[in-house]
Amino acid sequence: MNRRILVAASAVTIAIVAIALAFIVLSRTGVSTVISATPNEPSAAVGNDFSIDIRISDAVQLYGWELKLAWNTTILDLVNTTEGEFLKNDGNTLFNATMENTTGYLYLYCTLIGNVQGANGNGNLATVAFHIREPGYSSLDLYDSKLLNTLEKLIPHQTHDGYVNAH
Repeated sequence: MNRRILVAASAVTIAIVAIALAFIVLSRTGVSTVISATPNEPSAAVGNDFSIDIRISDAVQLYGWELKLAWNTTILDLVNTTEGEFLKNDGNTLFNATMENTTGYLYLYCTLIGNVQGANGNGNLATVAFHIREPGYSSLDLYDSKLLNTLEKLIPHQTHDGYVNAH
């Protein structure tokens, strides 16, 4: 009987240690890099323009990035897109924007050029300007985003969509 108690106690101890180790490993490998549309929920009147910034936080050795943005074309028209300062502060860049206003699609791409270190920290990747056509509520959906470091490895990250309240 004592042997069964010893085996059961050992199994419980092993399980507790395994759970503790899993928690430590997961907490250390948490994703901290975030791409977000800011301000998160701008409000603007019909007939006016407004802009959002696509920002990055907690980047480590970011060498290049790409993403797509979608919106409700009944409410918004895309006016223009400009490159943010985040990668430009670390060297020469190649920036490209492909826009399709009728379907509400924007593809953005930017990379550093040459043998330079990637950018670290927080900053603006791009600014996107819209014109409000109709009142309503539209998501500003960030999707299919990729971040690459100096070694051309994918950087894990999260995205936070934006929304606009057009009145």
